Amino acid sequence: MTGPAPYAFTITIPTAAPGEEQTQCVQYKLPSATPVDIVKVHNTLSQGSHHFIVSALTAANATEMPLTVCRPFRAALQGGPLAITQKKDDTVLTPDGVAYSLNANQVISLELHYINTGVTPITVNAKSELYPAPEGANLQQSSVLLVGTGTFSIAPQANATTGPRFIQMPPVLDGVSYFAITGHTHHLGTNVTVSGAPNATGQTTPLYNPTPYDWDSPVLVPLTPAAKLPNGGGFVLKCDWKNTTNATVTFGESANAEMCFFWAYYYPKKMGSNLIVEGLGPVDPALAISLGF
Repeated sequence: MTGPAPYAFTITIPTAAPGEEQTQCVQYKLPSATPVDIVKVHNTLSQGSHHFIVSALTAANATEMPLTVCRPFRAALQGGPLAITQKKDDTVLTPDGVAYSLNANQVISLELHYINTGVTPITVNAKSELYPAPEGANLQQSSVLLVGTGTFSIAPQANATTGPRFIQMPPVLDGVSYFAITGHTHHLGTNVTVSGAPNATGQTTPLYNPTPYDWDSPVLVPLTPAAKLPNGGGFVLKCDWKNTTNATVTFGESANAEMCFFWAYYYPKKMGSNLIVEGLGPVDPALAISLGF
C-alpha cells in the first residue's frame, strides 16, 4: 500500500521472569496536529506475548502514560479498539472507503498480556504501525466488537464445548458490515467457529472456521464481501477445548484460565458498548470490569 509513512508505537517489557504473567500498558500521543484516517494496522509480537491490543482512548482527559501494570481490556472497553492481535505478525486492512478516524494528537493505548513459560528471563515486546490514508480522503469510520461468552466449565482431563451459542446484536448495529473476524481462546482451545443467523433457530451462514485452529496464533479472516446480519440477528459462536490438566477450568483473564471470544471488525462505527456477552447483551465498561472481563 502506498501513502504516507506509518506511525510506529512500541511496548517493551525489559525483563519477564520465568513463570511471570502480567498485563502492562503504555500510552502515547499521535504526533499529528490534524485528524488522521488509519487504513492499515500492522502488529508484530515477540516471544512471550499472549495478546496485544491497540486502542484509541476516547476520554477527554486521556494523557500519555509510561509503562505500567494495567487491567486487561480496560482501554478496549472504554475507548475505541483498533486491533486485537494474538498472531505474532498480524495485519488489519480496512476495506476501500473505510478507516479508523483518529483525532489530532489522539492518545493511543498499547496493552500487552504476556507470560514467560520458559526457565530463563526474557524481554517481551510488541510493535504497532498505523498507516494513514492520503490527506483529504472522505472515509467512513470502522470499529471492533468483542463478542463472547463466559458461561462454561471444562472438567479435568476432558473435552468440552460450548455448543452453538446464539448472541444477538443490539439494534444499534442493524445494517453494519463486518469485514474481518478473529477467534480467541487460551491454550486449551482446539476450535472456534462463528456464523451469522437471523435468530437462535434460524439458518446459519458460516463466517469463521479456520482449519486447523491455532489458539496461540489465531488467524484474522477477512470477509470479502463484508457480511451483514439480518436486522435483529446475531452471531452463533462455538468454542471447543481439551483440558489436559487435573483441574476444572472456567472463564478468566489468566492464560491458565480460558476464554471463548471473537473480535468482529465492522463499519460504519456505532456508539455503544464494544463488549457483547451471551446472556447479557452489550455490557457497560464499568460492569464488564466488575465481572472480570
